[in-house]
Amino acid sequence: MKITDKITNRLDSVSESNARIMNQTGSTIAGILFFGALMLFDRSATTLTALIAVAGIFDFSTVYFVHSGVISGTFQRLNRPKLFMRLHVGSGMIAYVFLAAFIVSLFTARIDLLYYTFLGFWLVTYTSGLYSFFKLR
Repeated sequence: MKITDKITNRLDSVSESNARIMNQTGSTIAGILFFGALMLFDRSATTLTALIAVAGIFDFSTVYFVHSGVISGTFQRLNRPKLFMRLHVGSGMIAYVFLAAFIVSLFTARIDLLYYTFLGFWLVTYTSGLYSFFKLR
């Protein structure tokens, strides 16, 4: 059995409630790091990029659990699942476009407004995730 199969089997065995907790924990750690990056704004582009990359890893580590919840039907228990998806996924995708643009700007002509815009959209994603976390509890 390949290592990826073992990991997938292990992740598939996580209960719905534990998956939600893992999802929220990963996103919260990412948020702390994303906002913590504001305190290090005077650091080098490489340091800031590394911190943002670590935060992104925590944030993207939650995708598997969200995807599993959607497939298992927990997503349908939300009041307005289509609106939630537009809000949560749409704002998340827009946020990460701004984050990528900010990282590129770090190495060219730095534009801090890109990061602030990223944080705004990311907060919409996070708060909509909090809504679903407490709604499905």
